[in-house]
Formats: sequence, C-alpha cells, structure tokens
Amino acid sequence: MRKFLLMAFFLSCFLVNKIFAGQTSLSFETGNTGGTGFSEEDGVCVSWEIKKNADFWNVSTGIQYAAGSLDITVPSEVFKTFFKDSYFSPSIFGGVLYHACFLSADSFMQNEFFTSAIQLRCNPINTSLKLFGGIGFNNIFVYSIRGSDAVSDFYALFSVSCSTEINNIFVISTGLSSFSYYVYDSFMMPQFFVNAEWNLTSVLRLSASVNVRYTSVSAEENMQIDHIDTGVGISYAL
Repeated sequence: MRKFLLMAFFLSCFLVNKIFAGQTSLSFETGNTGGTGFSEEDGVCVSWEIKKNADFWNVSTGIQYAAGSLDITVPSEVFKTFFKDSYFSPSIFGGVLYHACFLSADSFMQNEFFTSAIQLRCNPINTSLKLFGGIGFNNIFVYSIRGSDAVSDFYALFSVSCSTEINNIFVISTGLSSFSYYVYDSFMMPQFFVNAEWNLTSVLRLSASVNVRYTSVSAEENMQIDHIDTGVGISYAL
C-alpha cells in the first residue's frame, strides 16, 4: 500500500503539471509534530507539494511523512472574484478534496470531500477573511481482519482564517480550523494556526508555521492541547 501511495502521488504530480495550465510552484517543508506529552505520535515531519494557480482555479498535490504515517492530499477548486477594483472584493469557491493516509502495515484511511468557501478581501489594506466548509466521508480499512468491510463515517470540515500582506513582502495568516492540509481528525478537534511567509524574490519564498491542535470537545472532559506542530519551508515558482 505504501508503494501504491507513492506511485499515486508521482502520477498526480505529473497530471497536475502537464494537464493544467497556470503558475507552477514547488514547496518543501520540514518540522516537528507532537511534543506535548498528551500524544505518543511525536516525530519529525517532511512534506513536498506541487501547486498550480490560475485566474479562476487552484489545484495541488502534496505528500508528507510524519510519525510513521504517510499522507497524500490532492485538493482542487474553482473560484470567481467580483468587483476586483473596488474597496471590497468578494470571492466564492467550490471544489473537491481527496486525502489518503497509510497508518500502519495493516490499516489505511482515505477521505473524500466536497468543499466550498466565501472570501472577502479589503484591497486598500491587502487583508482577506475566508470562511471554508466541506462535507464528505472518512473511510478506514483494516487489512489484518480478513473479510472486514471499510468503516465509514460522515465527515464535516470547517475553518475561518484571516490573512494580510505587508508591503508585498510579508504574508501573515491566522485562524481556527477543524483540519490541516494533512490531518483530518474528528470535527470537534479544533486547531489554531499561524503562518508567516517572506517573499525573498519574485520566485522564492520562505515560510514558517505553528499549529496547535486540541483534544475533542465533550461535556465530560476539558479541552487540552493534543499536538503542537511547527514547520519551516521554502517555495519556488517555476
């Protein structure tokens, strides 16, 4: 299964690069996941992503190895922006997202979502507010249990984020989400994130991120920090 995921990732990279037109960028990121004492899944994470951007759509594919698991995520979306030259510019988004995770030698998880979003940008101060949502299914396969069927659950995604651009050099984003690019836990595991990007040149960008993931919210237990993920990366526009 691990070889299959690697082959699927490289195939998706080829398709993204060859089929879709637009600006291509390559990103590499490394960091640490866990380290809080509440979770045993601590370790180094390494990810690589290829992305295509155009005037009305975005598509990307990424792969990450972290704490013994291998993840592949392929999101795509189309969007429409209105009143680009006015004080406020609203945008609407619609898309699909696929995520696959090799959990261990005998278990595999995949997610499929339909996604949508609304974004409002204030052009004079280069600041955007985005509301994102998605619905789909979470499927878990356990191969060590012969004859077992996949365990499927209805799944929902939600995030609210704000980003601002400073002097066309720095971009700072922050928000609250029920997921991250490679992590799709239960809906009630909120994640607070902060990302910073620095445009060194027109094609080279550095980035840093912090993601604090909390335990599920329930009436019996208080919410606690489950993970703290940190990362640094570099992106190059082709």
